Amino acid sequence: MALVLAYVYDNLSNVKVILTGSEVGLLHDFIGFNDVRSPLYGRIMDELTLEPFSREKSMEFLRLGFRQYGVDVDEDEIREVVDRLNGIVGWLTYYGYMRAIRGR
Repeated sequence: MALVLAYVYDNLSNVKVILTGSEVGLLHDFIGFNDVRSPLYGRIMDELTLEPFSREKSMEFLRLGFRQYGVDVDEDEIREVVDRLNGIVGWLTYYGYMRAIRGR
């Protein structure tokens, strides 16, 4: 996989690759960020870290997303989801997607 990503980086200037994950160390190991033998070693990389949202921000995030998709969700459901997911952005996004888009 690192060879494919290195090819894209070196040859396809109009393509941007975004890798996501909850464990930065695993992501670094996967791409070989610190391994001189990796085809991606020495490439420029940006890292974006998202801290968990507060309870209020989590609730507003879900409300806004559901409103954008015209999905009516009960406040009790939103509170329960926020209590279970602890503000973790990826899980809030996944829940919103599954509920609004997939209807689950």
